[in-house]
Amino acid sequence: IISGRDFGTTSPTVMLAEQSLDVAYFSEQEIVVNLPRGLTSGTYAVTVITSGHNRISSNLFSASLPDIGQ
Repeated sequence: IISGRDFGTTSPTVMLAEQSLDVAYFSEQEIVVNLPRGLTSGTYAVTVITSGHNRISSNLFSASLPDIGQ
């Protein structure tokens, strides 16, 4: 879940590092994306590109994921 404001009225593009993510839901204040299978724990750059082609970047996303199936 990405929280903020002024995300626009059309679906934004959300990138995790170099990979485009599937946007499950969006509003002016929130974007919900599905993380890719196989994502490992680490720190990733996140980029949101809104309908006005505004690019918002952050390298503050950290993923601490459980090892599933072990």
